[in-house]
Amino acid sequence: MRIAVVLESTLDVGGGFQQELATACLLNKHQDKWQFIFYTTERNNIAVLNKVGIQAAYLDVRSISNKYYCRFSKIGIFRRLLKFLRITESPFEKVFIRDRIDLVYFLNPFSLALFVTKTNYIFTVFDLCHRDHPEFPEVSFGSEFKSRENLLINALPRAIAIVTNFETLKADIVRRYSCDPERIYVLKFLPSMGIKDGVPKDLKEKYSLRDRYIFYPAQFWAHKNHVYILDGLKLLRDKFGVAMDVVFTGSDKGNLSFVLN
Repeated sequence: MRIAVVLESTLDVGGGFQQELATACLLNKHQDKWQFIFYTTERNNIAVLNKVGIQAAYLDVRSISNKYYCRFSKIGIFRRLLKFLRITESPFEKVFIRDRIDLVYFLNPFSLALFVTKTNYIFTVFDLCHRDHPEFPEVSFGSEFKSRENLLINALPRAIAIVTNFETLKADIVRRYSCDPERIYVLKFLPSMGIKDGVPKDLKEKYSLRDRYIFYPAQFWAHKNHVYILDGLKLLRDKFGVAMDVVFTGSDKGNLSFVLN
């Protein structure tokens, strides 16, 4: 069986990218059982994958032909025209057909799964934050809520399997999107590939940390827990006299200035 493994995230995405990368590395160890062919939609990922021993091909999803197909195939009159012209697969899927792919594994909730109609695929769901916390702008404002919901409504029923990371999330997918629970597999998040056993001896000295500190690796989104951690540290200090440091890492996604203030 020839299985396409598609990585779509970039390094600055954070945890999502690390999960994709760690999963790809695990799959690459099983080339003796199945033939995994790796693809990425980001050129910079090719070098990252090479460093961990994975050869990947570039998928040009931003080509004019692919953009036009994705845009116009949603419109009835153009969809009928494509059918009349016998254009039955997207430029994106033609790559899989050309490479004789039997199954596509999307390592994240990739929107182009909607345009894979002739090849079976596995879909990944990291969270349903737009339904759990629609009050946060990054998951619901503008067209974000609509695009997320449209993707899940249309991609999940077509998936031969769905991968997620918590039993509670599996239950939410079944309840909200009427999916067969027997097709949903819970695989726990994997640690970053960069994590090593032990802590560098100079870490506390380098950052002038106390003996006890909190490490919170998360992007600076509004829905993350930075403010709760700061409030908790203040409570520990003011009420119980316990002083602790905190280390935040991650890219600014619009909420860094608020956290700093």
